[in-house]
Amino acid sequence: MKDIIGFSGVFLLLAAIIFFGRWFFNSMRQAKKIVAEDNGMMKISCNPSIFARFAKKEEYFYDREYLYQVKNGITTAKVPFSDIVQVKPGYTVLNNRRKWSVFYLKDAQKKEFQFYHNITFFNHNFAGFILTVQEANPAADVKALSGFNW
Repeated sequence: MKDIIGFSGVFLLLAAIIFFGRWFFNSMRQAKKIVAEDNGMMKISCNPSIFARFAKKEEYFYDREYLYQVKNGITTAKVPFSDIVQVKPGYTVLNNRRKWSVFYLKDAQKKEFQFYHNITFFNHNFAGFILTVQEANPAADVKALSGFNW
């Protein structure tokens, strides 16, 4: 009898861990909780290292129509979603954040942005960015978020 109770307790604990793990990963992929900045732009990048925060002041934002590259508070690039041809994860991981690449066409040349996403439990801006790119340009090759690539 004690063995049955012990086995069922372990089984229920394992089932609860699997349930909450799946719920957590699914909630991270949903673009429901968008955190907007003051001017309507949503931030999708971060610096995962403490030391990189002081060295590189490059951030990426998006709104309904454009992807923005901001360096030291100045917008240096503005890319319409119709020009984006590919969004995919890279192989570099730093502090549990994967570097993502956004390829776009400018003057018939393929260019690239690379940044670390800022997905957290309360910030789903990057997931919203991926959905916005898919809606704006269905022909673009956009890799969906999963538990293995974020």
